[in-house]
Amino acid sequence: MKSLPALVKQDFGLELGGRLKRDFIEISRNNYIEVNIFGEGRKNGKEYVIVGKTKSQLKKKTLMNFLKSWKY
Repeated sequence: MKSLPALVKQDFGLELGGRLKRDFIEISRNNYIEVNIFGEGRKNGKEYVIVGKTKSQLKKKTLMNFLKSWKY
């Protein structure tokens, strides 16, 4: 988490509007999901919401599913 602000700026050019934190997002009435990375950023006068999910242990199956779903 400590290095993410610098990486977000380097890779995406986003200036963070505060700290990145763990939070819950309501996806439907009284139905929440946990996100590991949540924050706000700004680039070229536009505001963005940063949302991310992390894994503590990466498994081959998880990686393969991710790669299959990725649009190049």
